[in-house]
Amino acid sequence: MRSPDRIPAHCRVNPANLSSGRLYGDAVNRAGSAPDQDVLDSDAAAADEYRPVSGMAVAAAIFGVLSLAAAIHPSFFILSVLGVVFAMVAIRDLWRADSIKIGRLAALVGLALSLFFGCVGLTRSLTATWIANRRAEEVAAGWVDAVRDGRILEAHGLVMPLLRVNAPGEAEGAVSTGLFDSRAIEAAYRQHPEVAAILTCGAAKREAARLMEYVPDSKEREEVWIVRVTIAPCGSRESLTVDIEVESALVKQAAGWFEQWYVKNITVNGKPPS
Repeated sequence: MRSPDRIPAHCRVNPANLSSGRLYGDAVNRAGSAPDQDVLDSDAAAADEYRPVSGMAVAAAIFGVLSLAAAIHPSFFILSVLGVVFAMVAIRDLWRADSIKIGRLAALVGLALSLFFGCVGLTRSLTATWIANRRAEEVAAGWVDAVRDGRILEAHGLVMPLLRVNAPGEAEGAVSTGLFDSRAIEAAYRQHPEVAAILTCGAAKREAARLMEYVPDSKEREEVWIVRVTIAPCGSRESLTVDIEVESALVKQAAGWFEQWYVKNITVNGKPPS
């Protein structure tokens, strides 16, 4: 008969358990009659710890990164808008008391990126528009001032090549080559109705040039700015209104490509004395 000290620990039985009708031990559990309670507890804890990831939060983070394109070109501004929408929906869902999803950090990052890049793109677009509008007003006012000051050749150089006076020997309507007698060109340009009408105003006060309309680029016509310049009084008329269409174009020069502004069309309307 074995000594009690030589019986393995997992096979020993506590007498107290026998008297109470309970018989627990590693030998019983390992025999497969009942699962280990620790295993059950760990499985339950693992089930409780699993939390699904919010799809809206992931989408917000993705669109937040893609919003970088909105800072480059305003046509991609919709990406920033979508990023903000997905982020707000995700935040509203994740901040509910009964929500079990995760992804708050992704939603916040997506919201921050979408707002930042969207604001950068919007600021750049508004700034570029403001600069272009002011540039168009400066070109229109510069053309009128050049005519009024007698700088006819300078005014002639501001108009598009197709609208310039042709040199002697050049076909009517052809693009001017610039190789001409400056005095002949100046005399011919003075005879243009728009130029002649402005010259009759003399030293009358010119009001500030005002942008009247911006026409974006489309299939029907090219991008133009319509600027109005008013001179009052003008000779026998109470005022002279000059509507000038201004256009920009990229011109290749020796140092590279540059933006060149031209006067595309001129319309003069005189107001009779009141």
